[in-house]
Amino acid sequence: MKKEVDSRQSPAALPPRYPDAHLPLCFCLALVGGGLLRAAPLPAVTALLLAAALLAAAAIVLSQLTIPVARYCLPLGALALGLSSAAFLVGPAPEQGIDAAQLGAATAVEGHLVEDAARYADSDTRYRLRVTRVSGRGVEYDAGGTLVVLVPGGKEYSAGRRLRVSYTAQDLWQAGDTLMLRSQSVETAGWTSAHLRRRHALRRQLFARIDAMGYRPGGLFRALVGGSRSRLTLEQQRLFRESGSSHLLALSGMHLGIIAAVSFGLLRLLLGRRSAFVVTLLLCVGYIYLVGARPSLLRAMAMLALGGWIRLCGRRSDPINSFALAVGVLLLLMPSLLYQLSFQLSALSILGILGPGAQLRRVIAPYLPRWPAMGLAAAAGAQLATAPLALLVFGTVYPVALLSSLVMIPMVSLFVWSGLAWLLLSALWPQLPAAALLLAEQARWIQLAARVFSHAPAAAPSVAGSSVTLTLTVLSLLLLYRRAVALQLRRRPAVWPP
Repeated sequence: MKKEVDSRQSPAALPPRYPDAHLPLCFCLALVGGGLLRAAPLPAVTALLLAAALLAAAAIVLSQLTIPVARYCLPLGALALGLSSAAFLVGPAPEQGIDAAQLGAATAVEGHLVEDAARYADSDTRYRLRVTRVSGRGVEYDAGGTLVVLVPGGKEYSAGRRLRVSYTAQDLWQAGDTLMLRSQSVETAGWTSAHLRRRHALRRQLFARIDAMGYRPGGLFRALVGGSRSRLTLEQQRLFRESGSSHLLALSGMHLGIIAAVSFGLLRLLLGRRSAFVVTLLLCVGYIYLVGARPSLLRAMAMLALGGWIRLCGRRSDPINSFALAVGVLLLLMPSLLYQLSFQLSALSILGILGPGAQLRRVIAPYLPRWPAMGLAAAAGAQLATAPLALLVFGTVYPVALLSSLVMIPMVSLFVWSGLAWLLLSALWPQLPAAALLLAEQARWIQLAARVFSHAPAAAPSVAGSSVTLTLTVLSLLLLYRRAVALQLRRRPAVWPP
């Protein structure tokens, strides 16, 4: 067993610290911070370049000094590289770019879906339409921008579907920065590309197989694996939200991890570790292609590819560095992700699990069994990291998530494993009933657990309460990291890798 390090030992007796051990984290932090500043007016670019130049100059100066001081030149260089990359590559948040006055003077819009339709069992279907043409009342002209269309009982179209939507001026309104439109007249007009049409056909076949499980288990499995909530009522979604388990319905790294674990576990027996890993990555790419390239799935895919490949090469994989490198690569390739709420919450939750969650696990490990301690620490870390942003955006947090995650994550994981097993076995034996794997009973118990935890009170603090919450968050982080920081400061510096 690894011996615990005592911070009261002399610096010479302590293991060395490595100032350059987290270069990807330094780069990612500078890239994210610079990207957020980049959304400000143009002078922010000058400030970023100036700060990057100062850091680069400091790194050059430090590299010429004594060895203990020169070891800090690489972190400063990584910070300078991150800031300069943010100045050139990360642009401001995308804008709607469509004129409400133009739409008010017309009666129809044409365009294509930029994402799969969000359809609910007892509510409107939501289309996100990229407008290309506006017509009606004797006018017709090209237009641009994104419009959200709500259609009662609309069909579940996939991304790339061309639509023509008719409406009246009374059906149009502004909700914050988003332009909304309600219509009951939607006509299809083909596809933007052939591969998106084939993707729609594959999705329909997949959902048809899932629906064969039965209404209740099929509807829940659709949401958990396919990202489609068309079989979930608003009441069911409310139960998940108020029980602090709404993240289970949003496709994320947990769902991709379950699928990757099942795939790798089966293929490793047949192909070996390396080949199984490559095939698993290809299957994950295909899965993301079917359900949509959501920010949380892209982040999880990048972490899986980087961390897994490093492990297969026989190198040590630092989770924080793998996470930072994955986020940095994604932001360089798709800068707009930085301004999407789903990506922000996904990244913060993983950062909370790897950071405060790991520290909390060390604190509670002597008092709890291993698996409950890991689950509670991960849930607390994610809640601690995402609570400030959740309060800012939604005005509400659900502390009961600390307990509900311990119960519902294992139940959901077992349900997804059982559903995947049934899909595989039913392809070989079409007459196999879903009841053979107790899918309906598992779905019923998951909904029952959500209903029980939904009775716990939520936290919807006022402005003063939000300040208190932020203060408690900062104090909690300082308390968790107090001993770790003191220990790092007492260690002698060294060069990475050891």
